[in-house]
Amino acid sequence: MKSYLLTDKKMKKNILSNSIYLILFAAFFLLMENDTLAQRTQGTWTAKDTMGSGRFWAFSFAMEGKVYGGTGRPMFSSLTPLSDFWEYDPATDSWTQKADFPGGVREGATGFTANGRGFAGFGSPFIQFSKDLYEYFPATNTWSRKADVPGIGFAFSSGFVLDSIYYIGPENGTNRMLAYNVNTDMWDTAAVFPGNDRRAQVTFALQGKGYLGMGAGVFSGVYGDFWAYDPTVNRWTQVADIFPKSDQSTAFSIGNYGYVVNAGGTGGGGKNTYRYDPVADIWEFEASLPDDRIANGTSCALDSAGYLLFGERSTSMGNFSSHRIYEFRPGHDNNMAIDASLAAQAKVSLYPVSQALLKGKVEGEMRPARAQLRILDMTGKTIAKQEISIPGSFELSVGHLPQAMYILHLEQAGKTFYAQKWLK
Repeated sequence: MKSYLLTDKKMKKNILSNSIYLILFAAFFLLMENDTLAQRTQGTWTAKDTMGSGRFWAFSFAMEGKVYGGTGRPMFSSLTPLSDFWEYDPATDSWTQKADFPGGVREGATGFTANGRGFAGFGSPFIQFSKDLYEYFPATNTWSRKADVPGIGFAFSSGFVLDSIYYIGPENGTNRMLAYNVNTDMWDTAAVFPGNDRRAQVTFALQGKGYLGMGAGVFSGVYGDFWAYDPTVNRWTQVADIFPKSDQSTAFSIGNYGYVVNAGGTGGGGKNTYRYDPVADIWEFEASLPDDRIANGTSCALDSAGYLLFGERSTSMGNFSSHRIYEFRPGHDNNMAIDASLAAQAKVSLYPVSQALLKGKVEGEMRPARAQLRILDMTGKTIAKQEISIPGSFELSVGHLPQAMYILHLEQAGKTFYAQKWLK
């Protein structure tokens, strides 16, 4: 890694409406050894075989080279959910029906894999929450009932697995998190979820931590906040928000990243998949579905691929139950990104429009890309951060920002490629 320090440019003073001024000048930037910066090749979705009966609000899990999914509601006009259960084989791109889910008809159920074993449960037969949980044995095509979850149960909820423990919550109306040990078949509690109570949240596990976010309030509100749970200290920490917000999404993790499918919105926006980088704490666009927008689907990961099952297709003709499975292959990082010598020519303008909001623009001869904008105080503490498009305009919420010297960073993959001092 080479480091270059730029000579401070002559400071320029801009008088604004409220006599607010700022001084911009280049300070330093970091270059990689080959004078390029890491940038991603985006992932892809591929439509695979369909199965006979479409549905949404289903569950899924993956184990032993197969993807499993079942239950759900066939259409909004139907008052009776489904109880059937299916196996998808990626090697042959084919479906096989298996033994029905033993809990009976169910929508809003959830599935998970722990220690190579598949589980499914909870959900709603009709309005009420369910407490039952079952394990599926593919060798014998049979189910076995496990310990019921304490409390009122869950529906339209999901959880994450860390080691042998499955965490689910927040419990409706209490923000309580429940933890199920698949080895002992026993339930316990974990640290109370500090965010707002919600349902239809998305979850995934990544690098020893569990992530939970998005969803809708029990009575109102759709959320885009995300939280990380660390089991070693039994504590939650808020991480970067995702935008747009949604209560119709699904999520999984592959390798070092988490992925959220359908991050809300209509039309093309609702087809998008976003990738979470826990090191840089940023969300980045990853891929779009090749067909219609899919809402209220279910997803899981198998080896190095992700799978989106079922859901509601949103088309110009209306909403229809999906009976297709899509396969996701993640992109990868490479060194075909912004030429750092051109990044040195970047011009960043920044000015306040209110006490809590800044507007700015990144200009320069660089390939279009996504970057993390970060403002630090002179001690190195991050004051504000946001993912932005470069070149391009942006807005940044900073709260109360005292008059002082700050450093503005542009980063990719956790590495700073441009920085400048900023005096408020």
